[in-house]
Amino acid sequence: MATLPFALVGGFWLMFLLDYNMSIASVIGFIALGGVAAEIGVVMVIYLDQAVAARVAQGRLNDEQDFTQAIIEGAALRVRPIAMTVAGDHRRSASDHVGQRYGSEIMRPHCLTDGRRHD
Repeated sequence: MATLPFALVGGFWLMFLLDYNMSIASVIGFIALGGVAAEIGVVMVIYLDQAVAARVAQGRLNDEQDFTQAIIEGAALRVRPIAMTVAGDHRRSASDHVGQRYGSEIMRPHCLTDGRRHD
């Protein structure tokens, strides 16, 4: 469940580095970021548990190296969907983040922390 604090700290660092002010839009983005990070953590734990359970059922969990291999197998199943979700979210929010539309300066902090497009 370390995904939540890492996501929030990363969001605050990015807000600081880009010199954005904290606003209601950015707080809403942080709430959404926290929800996505928690969801990713929970789903990852489920995949890891399933991989370990599969090894136990097959009788292939005999030592620490087998356990480590089960964790690697479970994580490998989930890394690609997570990466694709993040890439899609950032692609959708890129136009809002660099856009010059009316009101875009208000939505930039929200798109920065949330990573999703909101029109």
